[in-house]
Amino acid sequence: MPIPKVKPREEQDAYVSRCMGAIGSEYDDNKQAVAVCMDSYRRGKKDLEDEAKAKPTDSPVVQRSGDQVVAGQYREDLNPEDLPPHLRRRDLRPDDLELKQP
Repeated sequence: MPIPKVKPREEQDAYVSRCMGAIGSEYDDNKQAVAVCMDSYRRGKKDLEDEAKAKPTDSPVVQRSGDQVVAGQYREDLNPEDLPPHLRRRDLRPDDLELKQP
């Protein structure tokens, strides 16, 4: 049976218990099965953390570019010339923008 994947916010004890139920009978030595599950947990947690760091934010972000305020999403830098004219105004302040979630 394949080694189960770590679920988000799953505690180590809960994962090892679930993993042992899935693969424990495949090993003659219980300590070896526990070691496999512990290693799988550590690797799975690291993968989940790396994935969360790499995932862009879902909320719009307002950033300042020189004297201009530009609206962007996913925390990317935007070229003001690529924006529609109403977002290129020099007098625009972050409080003036009403950002809505898609």
